[in-house]
Amino acid sequence: MEHPNWHRHTARAFLSNKISEPEILALLGHKSMQQEAAHPYSRLSSSQYSSIAHVLEQMKDHFNITGIELDVLIQ
Repeated sequence: MEHPNWHRHTARAFLSNKISEPEILALLGHKSMQQEAAHPYSRLSSSQYSSIAHVLEQMKDHFNITGIELDVLIQ
């Protein structure tokens, strides 16, 4: 059986206990309208973006994901 959202579920499981639930929801697009992570009215601060980027970098290394650069978020 195919699971079309396997990548989202895997990412969510990895991020659990590493970043807060509101950060996970914002990152995965489950916040209220106009509160999504990349929206101008997002509730996420610059420091939250930075800490999330570091955890995403860890996830990238853990799963040996190539072709994605997070430098723009970390700097």
